[in-house]
Amino acid sequence: MKHIPFVFRNLPRIISGENCGTSRPHVLLCTLRALAPYFRIHISKSIGYKIHWVCLLIILFFCSPTMAEPTALPLPRYVSLRSNAVNLHVGPGKNYPIDWCYVRQNLPVEIIAEFDTWRQIRDLKGTEGWVHKSLLSGKRTVWVLHKVRPLRKGPDEKAKVIAQLQPGVVAKAVECQGSWCKIEVKYKNSAYKGWIKRRCLWGIYPNETKFD
Repeated sequence: MKHIPFVFRNLPRIISGENCGTSRPHVLLCTLRALAPYFRIHISKSIGYKIHWVCLLIILFFCSPTMAEPTALPLPRYVSLRSNAVNLHVGPGKNYPIDWCYVRQNLPVEIIAEFDTWRQIRDLKGTEGWVHKSLLSGKRTVWVLHKVRPLRKGPDEKAKVIAQLQPGVVAKAVECQGSWCKIEVKYKNSAYKGWIKRRCLWGIYPNETKFD
């Protein structure tokens, strides 16, 4: 039974390897097949299941959400937090324990998996967990890394410095050209648009140039 915490935390990934439909009976069957190696269940029509395995299947049937068709969006992909209060669950559902709570709107995160209306995300520090899709936004933002960085008027080392950005500043991603990215930083009642080295930011892939 030592595998139970691991299995339930990673259940969507385990099931994703099976050829599942979207109906609850299909999900139940796929779940049984996927869990067999972990719990040493042998699937056979002629062999009855012990009572505790029956209970396990009943729990899975009523507590696991019906799987929805996956989105057409790529995985992984960057998004941002829509709210100042976002709970990170250990599994894809409100009944799973809360592992962390984010309190910073627009924080960039990376979606690494999908399960029904839930998204598994990873943050800058590598923390992973599940949030409901309604708490995420397609707005692209970036995190300034490690130390104070100059924000320049143009994509050039000799361009005028218009601001000094502290590490941990969150900014809107505008566009990228080669090793430079244009971002917009809001401070109090002012907004500053300028260029910064791509390597100084987290929340952008190496080949990205435009952001909707």
